[in-house]
Amino acid sequence: MKQIFITGGSSDIGIALIKRYLEKNYKVVAQFYNGRKSFETLVKNNENLKAINIDFSETKNLENSFIEYSEDFSNTDILVNLAAMFEPRAFEKVSASHLLRALKVNLIPGLILTKHI
Repeated sequence: MKQIFITGGSSDIGIALIKRYLEKNYKVVAQFYNGRKSFETLVKNNENLKAINIDFSETKNLENSFIEYSEDFSNTDILVNLAAMFEPRAFEKVSASHLLRALKVNLIPGLILTKHI
């Protein structure tokens, strides 16, 4: 059985992607941070779906989190990085700290995860 690892699994697009790959008989491992009722129901009702809760904004412990869950994604055939943080604001009000926070959540975890896979 092939395996897909999806970050941002509890987002609308994450849930749709999870359903699609479950229908294709994949084992799905889904990272989430803020679970939603529809995501929790999906996890509860599918034995081929494993959910792991990792907060990508906590970069201090991120590497340890990936090591802790490494068995869950060590056989990954496909990685889809949907995890993202978006703080809407006018462009002229975007600061360096806003940009660094976005990079910390949107870019760095995907690179570290790719290294571990």
